[in-house]
Amino acid sequence: MSLSHDRFIIATSQGRDQVNGVELINFSDRGIGVYEGGSGQDQLTGDTRSGRTDDLMRGGNRNDTLSGRTGQDTLYGDSGDDSLSGGDGNDLLDGGVENDELHGGKGLDTLFGGSGRDTLSGGDGEDRLHGGDQTDRMFGGNGIDSLFGEGGDDQLWGGDAGDSLFGEDGNDRLWGGDGGDRLNGGAGSDRLEGGAQGDFLIGSLGVDTLFGGQGNDTLYGGNDNDRLWGGIGEDQMHGGAHHDFLNGFTGNDTLAGNGGNDSLYGGAGNDSLLGGLGNDLLDGSADDDILGGFTGNDTLFGGEGTDSLFGGDGADRLWGGQGNDLMGGGNHDDTLNGGNGNDTLAGGSGHDSLQGGGGNDRLQGGGGRDFLGGGAGDDVLAGFFGSDALFGGAGNDTLFGGGNNDTLRGGGGDDQLYGGAGADTFVFSDDDGDDVMHGFSAGLDVIKIVNGASDLGDLTFTTQGSDVLVSFADTTILVENTTVAALQDADNFLF
Repeated sequence: MSLSHDRFIIATSQGRDQVNGVELINFSDRGIGVYEGGSGQDQLTGDTRSGRTDDLMRGGNRNDTLSGRTGQDTLYGDSGDDSLSGGDGNDLLDGGVENDELHGGKGLDTLFGGSGRDTLSGGDGEDRLHGGDQTDRMFGGNGIDSLFGEGGDDQLWGGDAGDSLFGEDGNDRLWGGDGGDRLNGGAGSDRLEGGAQGDFLIGSLGVDTLFGGQGNDTLYGGNDNDRLWGGIGEDQMHGGAHHDFLNGFTGNDTLAGNGGNDSLYGGAGNDSLLGGLGNDLLDGSADDDILGGFTGNDTLFGGEGTDSLFGGDGADRLWGGQGNDLMGGGNHDDTLNGGNGNDTLAGGSGHDSLQGGGGNDRLQGGGGRDFLGGGAGDDVLAGFFGSDALFGGAGNDTLFGGGNNDTLRGGGGDDQLYGGAGADTFVFSDDDGDDVMHGFSAGLDVIKIVNGASDLGDLTFTTQGSDVLVSFADTTILVENTTVAALQDADNFLF
């Protein structure tokens, strides 16, 4: 043992020796070195000339430097701003109080920052790092590491392998790095970034921000109002109990808002968006998406691609956007707009409003008093139950009133109109084209002229076989299975 100022260097020797004063005890080719720094600024270095020494070092009360080198070392910084290096072997490092730097080196190391603002580096091997009660910086390094921020606003970096990072208390920042990592923010408002591969992120308590990064990631926001970004890859994202924001970004993602009023954006790829409880906003964006609002008054945008939109419970608003979309309003009073493309819309129960938009659309009202507007294209409209209003719009449309008292207007183009059961009203104007009425019941149904004729004298009635052709302005109406005598009655017309 040599002494120079406050620098201690101990080298073990072979053989079985006994030294009084517990400074050094050697057992054959393996030694145990005991170092105690005292009250000065100490530098303690373990060493071995042959064999291996397991060192026990205590820094004392000042700013100390402890280096274990080889062996399974135990280093305590105690008081002061200390620097601890484990070196090779499976080491235990404890910084103690104040602001310390701990480096595990090679081997399976365990590092405790203790009190103060500490910096911990695991190095090579599978390490466990515990930050302590203040704001710490922690680096896992190579190997499958476990990092625990504990108290304070901590920063945790996983490193190259599949690491586990736990922010715990405080507003923490966690980076998974390379490898399939597991990140848990814990209490506080945390920021989690997965990294290069498929990661598992949990925000837990607090207002958290999660980034999946590359790979197929799984993200859980937890409690509070969280923001989740899937990144590149096919991600699974869950908002949690409050009002969350989820963006899948690229890839075929699955987004679930769960509780609260959530905003979900699928981004690029064929995505599935599930609103859950609350009044949610769902936007599929590009490609072929599936959107389900479930409970609450939800707003759904299909965006580009062939999308499927389902409102669920609540008064929902659905826009199909580009592409050939499938849309269902569900329960309550819903508003559906197919947009461009050949769309299929079903209102469900409730008093619904359906607009086909561009393309050849199929609209079904369902229960309740529904409004169905075909828009441009050759559309098929069916009111089904309830007293419905059907307007074909431009194109050659087919309208089915269904049960109850319906109002049918074909609009421009050559349309086919079926009133069905009930007292129906068929509406025509001066430029509606050549239309055909099926199932007209004289004395029950009514033909209403809104432009181009003011009374029966402006109409021309012509018998065509078992049908009657009614003409005025640029419009003709072929009324099937009736006679001029039965039809030419003022009670059958409204002007």
